[in-house]
Amino acid sequence: LRGMGTGMQPSWWGELSRLGMPVLLMSGELDQKFCRLAEEMEERLPYSEWVVFSNAGHAIHVEEREKFGTIVNGFLSRHSDT
Repeated sequence: LRGMGTGMQPSWWGELSRLGMPVLLMSGELDQKFCRLAEEMEERLPYSEWVVFSNAGHAIHVEEREKFGTIVNGFLSRHSDT
């Protein structure tokens, strides 16, 4: 955590608009912090898709395991050639 924690990593916000590949953003509606961050990222990322999970918090992959897997698999299938 000393070397790789979020407080130690450089900010890449200024580079997001340069990404030319599809990006999937997912957050639980009860996780206000990460919904706010995903909204900001979606505005900066030219090829992003943001999915909000209803009645879920920070651990959407645990809280909505099947839905999470379906969305990730669908996204990867749609963008397998990019």
